[in-house]
Amino acid sequence: MGNQDQYPTSMLRLSNWSFYFVLVFFVGFIICFPTNTQLLPNTGLLLQPFLSPLIAQVGHLLYRDEISTFLSSDTRAMYCLIFLLVMLGLILASVLTLFFKNINRSTLSFWFTTLLRYYIAYQLLSYGLNKVFKWQFFLPEPNTAYTPMGQITPDLLYWSAVGSSYWYTVFAGLLEVAAASLLLFRRTFRLGAFIGLIIMANVVAINFGFNISVKLFSTFLLTGCILILWPDLKAVFKLLMGSKAAPGERWVPVFKKTNSVYYFTKFAILAFFMADVLYPYASTGNWNDDLEARPMLHGGFKVEHLPNWKNAFFHRKGYFIVQDSMDVFTDYSLMVDTTKKLLRFSREMEEQYWSYQLLKDGNIVLNDPYSNRMVRLSRLPYRTLPIFRKNFDWHID
Repeated sequence: MGNQDQYPTSMLRLSNWSFYFVLVFFVGFIICFPTNTQLLPNTGLLLQPFLSPLIAQVGHLLYRDEISTFLSSDTRAMYCLIFLLVMLGLILASVLTLFFKNINRSTLSFWFTTLLRYYIAYQLLSYGLNKVFKWQFFLPEPNTAYTPMGQITPDLLYWSAVGSSYWYTVFAGLLEVAAASLLLFRRTFRLGAFIGLIIMANVVAINFGFNISVKLFSTFLLTGCILILWPDLKAVFKLLMGSKAAPGERWVPVFKKTNSVYYFTKFAILAFFMADVLYPYASTGNWNDDLEARPMLHGGFKVEHLPNWKNAFFHRKGYFIVQDSMDVFTDYSLMVDTTKKLLRFSREMEEQYWSYQLLKDGNIVLNDPYSNRMVRLSRLPYRTLPIFRKNFDWHID
């Protein structure tokens, strides 16, 4: 990614072609893939109307089927986007190599690396703060806590285990924030990229090992860290082997120390980054999701007077979940009318209406207004389960 060596002509062409291909693919991905920006422009979302017809055509070619064109990691639309970017990279890399031989590759490499640094830093900062404030790995919901372990999918099992530990989640998030901060400055970006490489290698292993559906995007970020470190990989290897090694050569533009435009631009970018990633927490006032108030009916309940139901759960995201005697779970969309004290459970073609009464002891009484059936929901000790206990032991005996 840095200055070119004195290769033979054929090797130089191959080197240039490879560089241009990587450049087109990564810049195209950054521009086209939607991100969860709050204040910064979401170019992927803006381009969605133009990309959707192309993705639909590629989807029909690759899958012989109509696919959703909504772009998200590990969707068929994402694979179609990668296919399009590979094709675009093959074409543009060939054109640039054959017809634009006077391009200053060192300058292009510097700005490409800078773009990668800032993009990966933003992603690490966003995901890191999501962990610090317990939005990503949240506390297990009541229905998850009462599901037999053998019935929990590996991704949810991992999510629940990590979410049950506040300090581990915060530590993991702070590590990502630290890597992001180091990436944003020229003197420290190598260390930031190296830490980011270790973090993302672990994330990729987790996503593949637990079948978590962010495999492609996490692999992209991991590869981006490798590209940032590419000129220094030989030096890093020597350093790890105990030898002295200087960083790889990179062309860097000279910025005057009195260049107010440079410092203003740098400050503006950092300010926008921080404002963007902090906006969701500041706008909701939720700086620790473990402590965020749950809905009034939230929790797990043992069902009495209804043979088909064993336990019932009110999920914070607006779901009512029933666990039967065979430990089969059925989800219903939940609507609560607090004025009429009425609940509506809906699922596909099924709808149920129940009036409810919240008792002083936290239990709930449901009444079917059509059949006069009465069901009592006795609150389960959800937050006192072992998974929520904050135990710590220095020794085991």
